[in-house]
Amino acid sequence: MSDTDFWLNAAGLREQAGAFTQYADQAASARAWLEDRTITDDGSFDAYTRVAGAAIEIRSSLIDWFDHLEQVLDGVATELIAVADEGEGIDTEQAALIDATDPDVYNDNIQSPSGRPEIAPSYDRTDDSLPVWGPPTGGAAFFCDLGTHDELNQLSTNLVPGDLLSPSEWIDTVLGWLGARTLPQRVLETYGGRWGDIRQFVDTINGLASLVDDMRGHLSSAAAYAGIQWQGYASNSAQAYLADLLNALSDAQHALADAGTVFSDYCTGVIQSAEQIAGAIYGLYDAILVAAAGAAFGTGTVWSGGGGLIGYGTAGVSLLWAFKKLADVNDILQDISDLYSILEALGNLSGDLSNFAATMPVPTMEQTS
Repeated sequence: MSDTDFWLNAAGLREQAGAFTQYADQAASARAWLEDRTITDDGSFDAYTRVAGAAIEIRSSLIDWFDHLEQVLDGVATELIAVADEGEGIDTEQAALIDATDPDVYNDNIQSPSGRPEIAPSYDRTDDSLPVWGPPTGGAAFFCDLGTHDELNQLSTNLVPGDLLSPSEWIDTVLGWLGARTLPQRVLETYGGRWGDIRQFVDTINGLASLVDDMRGHLSSAAAYAGIQWQGYASNSAQAYLADLLNALSDAQHALADAGTVFSDYCTGVIQSAEQIAGAIYGLYDAILVAAAGAAFGTGTVWSGGGGLIGYGTAGVSLLWAFKKLADVNDILQDISDLYSILEALGNLSGDLSNFAATMPVPTMEQTS
């Protein structure tokens, strides 16, 4: 036997084409899922703006990617059905002759024919139907099970006590002594944003990674079964194209899984930082209240100059404690900037997704003569 021996079971090939049609619909479902779920950002919150910008860009690239994937899979199904239809109109010997002398090829995947038609031996061919594996019902929703993260959209709401946002005279005075009048607003600007939406985007990315993995696995079977039902030069050309397609799906699955990890790690880091800063700020707030009360009732004398502060009594001691807590807050705010480097791991994902259309064209039959 030879890997160029010809065989065609038109009915069996048409059945495997159905798997590609079903997964084309699955790709359309993934695109629609992304289109229905937007991410917004007005640029007000630095940590959020960085991750939202990355999410918006990747979402847009994925919409285009799944749109092109739908066309590719529809194209594969169309070509397999066309081969089946053509094969039913001529006998096997004539089809084998055409395949050996003037086969159709797919996207330049050319193998030089010998001109000697050979029909595959009986042990290497089948007229039987083979399994057709399609996607689970429910479309993208089956994989993209979004959690409820609405509370994270108000992440910054309770981080700063109201008395610090709208301070009384003496609290404002103490904040001035500490050089921290802008601190409350700085905290809100650092942790503000719709973090619940980003968490749902993480769920979507992880779900789409699973969807593509399911697609790759089942289409691997469909491609292999198609290679049993249809053999020869033209089939080899089509199989080379399908191998490229399956490799592209594998690369996309790994990229999506990695992106999901990056977004998740970033969100987790911000949320943990918010929890830490809430504790530090409320400790600072307690110290400020005592210092403000002490200063208001004259239980201590405080003066500042040249960056230093000297005090005694209740106000002075509390201010020293407040300075320590303020340092803790500033350290946490500084640490959050280290999270920004996590997003660099996304690398050129959007560019790689955009290149898919150029590197994976919709399959077309080309005449060799």
